[in-house]
Amino acid sequence: MDSRYSLAVLASKRAHQIEAGDVKMLSEYKSPKPLGQALEEIAAGDIIIDPDSMMLEKDAERIDNEEKHEEDK
Repeated sequence: MDSRYSLAVLASKRAHQIEAGDVKMLSEYKSPKPLGQALEEIAAGDIIIDPDSMMLEKDAERIDNEEKHEEDK
């Protein structure tokens, strides 16, 4: 991670995904809490920030929300 802020944002977003029932990336976790599990996934290298991505965060969230809306139909 380039910064603690990036790490905190990434871990928070992934923890929310885990809470919402998204597929977990590891077969086993030491932490029982979603934030700890998210940090374990990041430490394992399974979740990363793509430094070459040109997509803005708001656009990625919009796409994610649209996909969730389609799944609910």
